Amino acid sequence: MGNSKSVDLSKVDDPVLPQSSDPNHLLSYPHSEEKKEKLFKDNNFLNSMQSMERGDGCLCDFHMYDKKGMLDDDAILIISKEILQRAEKIKILKIQFSLNQSFTDEGLTYLALAIRSLPKLTSLSLYLTETNVSDKGVQRLMEAIRGNQNLCGIEIGLSETKINDSSLLYIAQTLYIQNNIYLFNFGIQCNPIITEKGFNYLFDGLKCLKKCKEMNLMLAARGMSFNDKNFKDLGKAFTSLDKIEKLVLAFHNCQISDSGLKAFGGIIKKVNSLKFLDLSIHNSKATFEGWRSFREGYAKNLDGGVFTD
Repeated sequence: MGNSKSVDLSKVDDPVLPQSSDPNHLLSYPHSEEKKEKLFKDNNFLNSMQSMERGDGCLCDFHMYDKKGMLDDDAILIISKEILQRAEKIKILKIQFSLNQSFTDEGLTYLALAIRSLPKLTSLSLYLTETNVSDKGVQRLMEAIRGNQNLCGIEIGLSETKINDSSLLYIAQTLYIQNNIYLFNFGIQCNPIITEKGFNYLFDGLKCLKKCKEMNLMLAARGMSFNDKNFKDLGKAFTSLDKIEKLVLAFHNCQISDSGLKAFGGIIKKVNSLKFLDLSIHNSKATFEGWRSFREGYAKNLDGGVFTD
C-alpha cells in the first residue's frame, strides 16, 4: 500500500539543467549536418517550421511521429536550436514526438534548455508517448517550466515512457510553484512503475492550482490499477479548486466500482464552480446500476456532462 501522507512540495532539488549566463548557449552544442539536411527534407518537419513563420510567429507546432527512425536526440537538438532562434516570438509551443524510442532524456534536456529561454511563452503542450524518456528528463523539463512565470497553460503526455513515481513528484512540485495556470492537461497510461505513492504526489500538486479553470486527466498504470481510494482522493483534491469549471477525466483498466462512483459523486458535487464533467471509465468494476445512480444523483447539478464506460 502506498503512502498517502502529503509531502512538502516547496522542497525542490538543486538545479539539474546545465547553467549558463548566456540564454543562447544551446546554439553552441555540436550537431550532425547530415541529420539537419535530412530533417529539412521531411515534409512533417517543414510543415512544423512553416508554423513558426506564419503571422507573427507566436505559434510553434511540431507534430511528428517517428516512423523513419529519424527523431533521435541529435535531431531533437537541431529542432531545439530552431525553436531557440525564434525565442522572442514564440508564445505557444506544441510538440508531439510520439512512437520514438530514440528520443531519450538527452533529447528532452535539449528541449528543456530551449523552453527555459522562451520569455514570452504562455502555453506549452508536450506529448511524448512511447518514447524512452525517464525521470531524469522529466526533472529537467520541470525545472525549465518552473523558470517561466508567464505560463498559464500546460499539457503533458507521458504514456508508455520509462517514468516512475519520482516524475509525478517533480510535476507536483512544479504545480506548487507554477500555480497561476488556468489549463492543465496530463496523461499517463501503461507506465509499469507508477504506484499509489505517485498518484498521491500528483493529487497534492493538483490542490495547488487555485486559478485553474479547465483540467484534463488520463490516468492508468499497468500493474497498479486506479481504484476506489485513488478515485476518492482525486475528488478530494478537486474540492480545493474554487475556480475549476470543466473536468475531463479518463481511467482505463481500473478497479473503480459502484461504491467508488458513489463516493466520487458525493465529493465532486461539493465543487460549486464546476459546470461540465466528462467522465470516462473503461474496463472497470462499475455496473450499469452504479452509472445510473451516478448520473441521476450527480449529473443534475451540472450545466453539461458526458459519462461513458
